[in-house]
Amino acid sequence: MNYLPWSPVIPFFRQIMSFAHNIDMFKYSNLAIKCEFLSFVQQKVLEIVQTLKLAKKTSRDDYMTHLRLVLLGIGIVGGIAFVIKLIAEFLTFNGE
Repeated sequence: MNYLPWSPVIPFFRQIMSFAHNIDMFKYSNLAIKCEFLSFVQQKVLEIVQTLKLAKKTSRDDYMTHLRLVLLGIGIVGGIAFVIKLIAEFLTFNGE
């Protein structure tokens, strides 16, 4: 019989070594992901800066026109919601 008392331990150590190798590979892949993420962020910041350089300040007249349109849209949506809520209240009112 060729039985060694430490033979079941060898696969266990192989698993540990494989796990340690995977951790090292994860560190390197994680570093690559960080570098890729940083280059992505850097690229987006450059795009934002370029957009801001191309943007120009609007005139007061254009600003007031856009403000009126936005407030009118908010008022119309709010009015529609109020009417729907009012109709729903009247329909569910039982006279109590």
